[in-house]
Amino acid sequence: MTSPETSPTLLDLFDAHVDATTLSWFAQDLDPPAAWARHIPTDAQGWTTLTGPGIREHVRSLAAGLVDMGVAIGDRVAMMMSNRPEHWLADLAVIQAGGIPTTFYPTLSPDQVRSQATHVGVTTVILQNAGQIQHLSHSLASAGVRRRVVLDGNSSHDEDDPNTQSYNRILERGRVALEQDPGILERSTRRRSAGDLATIIFTSGTTAEPKAVPLTHGNVIAAASGLLDAADLPMPYRSVSYLPTAHILDRLCNIYITVMRGGDISFSPTPDSLPRVVAHARPTSFVGVPRTWEKFLSTLKNAPEGHDVEALGVIGLQDVVLATTAGAPISGQVAEGLRARGLPLVDIWGLTEVAGAITATSSAGARPHSVGRAVSHAELKIAPDGEVLVRGPQVAPGYLREDGSLDAIVDADGWFATGDLGSRDPDGYLYLTDRKKEVIVTSGGKNVSPVALESLLLQSPLISQAAVFGNRRPYIVALLVLDFDYLRTRIESASTDVDQPGADRHRLVHDPEIEAEVARTIGAVNGQLARSEGIKRWHLLAEQWTTSDGTLTPTQKMRRGVIEERYQDVLERLYTDGRPARSENI
Repeated sequence: MTSPETSPTLLDLFDAHVDATTLSWFAQDLDPPAAWARHIPTDAQGWTTLTGPGIREHVRSLAAGLVDMGVAIGDRVAMMMSNRPEHWLADLAVIQAGGIPTTFYPTLSPDQVRSQATHVGVTTVILQNAGQIQHLSHSLASAGVRRRVVLDGNSSHDEDDPNTQSYNRILERGRVALEQDPGILERSTRRRSAGDLATIIFTSGTTAEPKAVPLTHGNVIAAASGLLDAADLPMPYRSVSYLPTAHILDRLCNIYITVMRGGDISFSPTPDSLPRVVAHARPTSFVGVPRTWEKFLSTLKNAPEGHDVEALGVIGLQDVVLATTAGAPISGQVAEGLRARGLPLVDIWGLTEVAGAITATSSAGARPHSVGRAVSHAELKIAPDGEVLVRGPQVAPGYLREDGSLDAIVDADGWFATGDLGSRDPDGYLYLTDRKKEVIVTSGGKNVSPVALESLLLQSPLISQAAVFGNRRPYIVALLVLDFDYLRTRIESASTDVDQPGADRHRLVHDPEIEAEVARTIGAVNGQLARSEGIKRWHLLAEQWTTSDGTLTPTQKMRRGVIEERYQDVLERLYTDGRPARSENI
């Protein structure tokens, strides 16, 4: 086995494979525009592509510019921008400069930015536009951030504040520095090893405050190579970057795998641009969270009938060899609907603490409801209470404290307790059942899996979101969000007297026929469960849960605690308004 000192780093792999890498984007999607790319040809359809030699030159120039600006070995550099080529390029440039990159979700509040920047010890930030500087100025200053780089290319930044400079200016400074001193990077930064940090990522915070997870080069390379081997990822590798790069999943699939093997990455900076980008990229591999797959299935249902490949061409996935769903449980109905249309959809499972992927499978080896088997060099075992334990080179060294020290996350034997409950079959395939912290224990002492219940509810085309509750309560209740797009399509096709082109959400949640249909759905779900596990009462909501209102994480995971607090009054009425404890809407 190679030692951390002799094992490759991301920079080694980048140098080896960058010539087989391309980055593509639709110029009009980027706001602000990529000013540095004005000299790069754009094709007749408006797409710009940066190829290997250009990528290498850009990364080195940006790294030299950061060094010239004052970024030193070990400095933490934060990025806060949408999915765009500058994020991919800057991530590697920061490492090349000797720093450690991290990413903040663009949706964070100023207080959250201050908290995370302080926790990590950020010295430099790369922001998307000047508006962020104004919005976050006080928070960044109070966190001790000394240098700011902004993409918008406004030269006045250089004149007004030497510590706030345009991305273009940093690139220019780097090019000049490299021309005058070609060895500046080699002398200014030390040789990196696999044990050095490659990034610091914050957990999603579904059940608690986000934690800072430092990941080494060895961690992310082990996760990427394990996923490549287990899932049999297709080559050439073509993928789309659209999930937040502040989450490990996009980094794993669109930075680290590409660095290891080369590939073509296309960028979708907004949800609205995703269909166009996918149609252009024709990815061979595509990773999605459940909400993304729900939208794709909805589009396919409205498409003309035809061969599988022709049908998948409607959503740009006709070349996909491997489609993966991750981040949260997917509805069985959605998964089967996509597979029935020829999409080779499989589950993968991982956490930030294991660099993003710990189980996977190829489409040929997939088993229903399983997230696959442990990837190479990783071990799994099930604790006596059902918790899944993980051991291997993918596991992070700990949680980062504000003082720079680490809280260990493994036991004396190297096992990391994931917080997920599950079981394995004789062939090693893992089946997840719930999050340990989310298991409901009713006042009668009955353990109930909310995830299992919610998965059953989501099999109904009527329901797009569901959350069940009942901890220390006498029975289980549910908050349900209707699939309003499905209902409007159904209403319009039936030519009813309900308002068209779509019925008002408040009318829909109180429509007697819809309420009765939901009641039948819940009755069918309860028929599959023990009486103590069934849903006794329920409530339909007129609003969907979103990332912007804080009820979902940026990768569409449900923040159960936030939902419970927001609808506390509704939940209390489900237990205390004096109605019989039976399945009904209030």
